[in-house]
Amino acid sequence: MTVSYTHLSHTAGWVGGLTRLLLLWKGSLFKQIWPDFLVFFGLYFIISFIYRFILIEYEDSKVVYELFCVYCKKYCERIPITFLLGFYVTQVVSRWWSQFMSLPWPDTLARYIAVYMPGTDEQSRNYRRTVCRWVCLGNVLALRLVSYKVMVRFPTYEHLVESGLATNKEMIQLKQMDDLVNNRHQIS
Repeated sequence: MTVSYTHLSHTAGWVGGLTRLLLLWKGSLFKQIWPDFLVFFGLYFIISFIYRFILIEYEDSKVVYELFCVYCKKYCERIPITFLLGFYVTQVVSRWWSQFMSLPWPDTLARYIAVYMPGTDEQSRNYRRTVCRWVCLGNVLALRLVSYKVMVRFPTYEHLVESGLATNKEMIQLKQMDDLVNNRHQIS
């Protein structure tokens, strides 16, 4: 679900504005990782406190701890973190790009229709417009299921008729189809 924060960004000043938006943001990465962040830094400060204040009296334990740190550092260099992050970023970007490319764009179909349905008379132009309108209607109907903003813009079939994406006859057919499938749009 898409949540808009533009009504809050115009009031964000230089001091604390970004921090306030990050705290309000429902999908914030900070809100997702703060428990792990607190555990990590809690453990870090506990180990640091033990090393700096308690192991001063026990020199043998301090040497063992330092050798353990050297051992961990040696094995950390075998698998570089930049190498792993490169794979991760590549996977994220390729997934985003495949999702972006799977969006149906009516422009490509409109160009093909203009080439393969030639004619300058009124009937040919109406055919081309009708097919392009149906493609746009299909996009809107699909995006209504996943996008809150599109659902707010077109909450009912009457709004589709008002905007010119559907006719009254098509609206009746769409309502009949919804009643027939009981609003089940997934493949099971």
